[in-house]
Amino acid sequence: MSFPTSQPDDSLSTSNKRPKPFVCDRALLTAAGLLVLGIAIVFGKSITFGFVNWDDPWYVTNNALIHSWSFENLYGIGTETVTRNYAPLTIFSYLLDYTAWGEWAGGYHLTNLCWHALNSVLVCVLLRQLTGRVYVALAVALLFALHPVQIESVVWISARKGLISTSFILASLCFWLRENRTSQDELIGTGLFLVALFAKAIAVVLPAVVLLYDWLIRRKSFAESLGRQVVGFLLAIWFTLLTTGSQKIVGGGIRHHFALNKIEVLGLDSMLLWRYLGMLLYPVERSIMYDPPLYYPLWIVLPSAIFWTGLAVWLFRSRHTHPWLVFGFAAALLPLLPVLNLIPLTTIINDRYLYLPCIPLFALGVTGVDWACRRIPRVPAATMNTALASLAIAACGWMTQQQMTMWKNDAALWKQAAEISPELPIVQYQYALSLWNAGDESKAVDRLEYALSLPRVDEYDRERYLAKLEEFRSTAEETAERTAGLENATR
Repeated sequence: MSFPTSQPDDSLSTSNKRPKPFVCDRALLTAAGLLVLGIAIVFGKSITFGFVNWDDPWYVTNNALIHSWSFENLYGIGTETVTRNYAPLTIFSYLLDYTAWGEWAGGYHLTNLCWHALNSVLVCVLLRQLTGRVYVALAVALLFALHPVQIESVVWISARKGLISTSFILASLCFWLRENRTSQDELIGTGLFLVALFAKAIAVVLPAVVLLYDWLIRRKSFAESLGRQVVGFLLAIWFTLLTTGSQKIVGGGIRHHFALNKIEVLGLDSMLLWRYLGMLLYPVERSIMYDPPLYYPLWIVLPSAIFWTGLAVWLFRSRHTHPWLVFGFAAALLPLLPVLNLIPLTTIINDRYLYLPCIPLFALGVTGVDWACRRIPRVPAATMNTALASLAIAACGWMTQQQMTMWKNDAALWKQAAEISPELPIVQYQYALSLWNAGDESKAVDRLEYALSLPRVDEYDRERYLAKLEEFRSTAEETAERTAGLENATR
C-alpha cells in the first residue's frame, strides 16, 4: 500500500501535478471552508463551557503570570515551568487571552477552536502536498477535525499547548517534507520546529519524522538524512532534558505505575497500543482519566508483544517496497513514544496523546479504503469512497457533539471520570472538590471519604486528602453554626 500520487476520480482536484505548499487555489479554499464550518458546528457549543478544576487554575485562573504585562511576568513566562511543563509560548497565549477576555472562559475556548481549525487546515495542506489529492487530504483532515478522541485536546483549555505545538509542527513539516527541498525550506522548517518546542516538548519527535522521510521517501542515505537533522536532534535533546526534569516532581496525577520495571512497562505498552487503536476505531466513553490494568496475563501480553515486534520487523524489511506504509506507521508511533512511560509520567493513557498520531493513521486508513474500493469491480471508486468517508465523518461529528458535554463544568467532568475509572483515588478526590464547589457539601465529604478508602492511596495523597477532609468538615461545622445562629436570631 502506498499513498496514491495520481488523481483519478478526485472531483476536487484541479491538476495532475502535486501542488506547491500553501498555494491557496479554489480546491484548497473549499476544503478549508468545509473544515472551519464543520468545527464550528460540532465544537461551537464549547464556548458556553466554563473552566474546570484540572490544571485550568494553574494555567489560567490562579496564574499570576498572565494577569499583567509587567517585566516580571514576561520574564517568568519565559523561564518558569507550569504544572511540570516548560511551555512559554502556551503561557504567553493565555496572557493574550486574559488581556482580551479576562475571566470569561468562552473566550479561551474560542481561541482553542481557532487553533484546532488552523491545525485541520494544515493537515489538509500537508496531505495534499504529499499525495497530490485533495480528496484524500480533505477526508483525513475532516476525520482529524471531528473525531471524538479530539474532544480533550480541543475543549480542555489547559490542553492548549498541544494545539499550538501541533500548528508549528505541521507548518514545519510542510517545509521539510518536500521532494525538492531547498536550504531555505530547511531553515524555515527548523525555525518553526523551535517555536513548536516552546509550546510543548512533544515536538522533539519532528527531526526523527523528517529523517525517516528523507531516508524512506526521498531515498537519501541514512547518514545524509541523519546529518541534516543534527541541529534538530540537539534542540530535541535539550528540551527533553528540560521536560524530564520537570516531570520528576512527585505529586498529582497517577503514580501507582512508577513501581513497574522496564520490562513490565514494555509489556504494558504493548497492550496500550491496542487501547489507542481502539480509541480511534470505537470512540465511546471518553474520560479525562483512564485506569487500564497494569498487569495482564502472560498469555495475553506475550502474543501482543510478539505481534508488534513482528510488525516492526516486517515493516523494516518492507521499507523499499512499501516506503509510505512504513513511514505512516513510524510517524504515528514516534509521537506516542514520549508518553509510553519509558520515562515515568504521572499519567498512563490519555485521549490528547492521539492528537498527532491519529493523522498518519487516518491517512493510512483513507488511502487503504481508496485502494480497496478501486479493486471492487463494477462499482465506481469515487462513489464508494465518498459514501464511506461521509458516513465515517458524520458519525464522528455526531459522537463528538454527544460526548463533549462532559467538559461543560467540573461536576460533569469528574462524574464521567468516576463512572469510567471509579478505583482511581485522584478521580474521586477531584470529584469531591467539584461537588464542594457546587455547594453539595455532604456528598463532597462522602466522596472524599470514599477516596481515602481506596487501596491505591499512597502516603502523599493520604496526607493531603485528610487535610482537605478536615477542612471540609471544619467549614461545614462553621456553616451549620452560623445557620443555627441566624435561625435563633430570627425567632
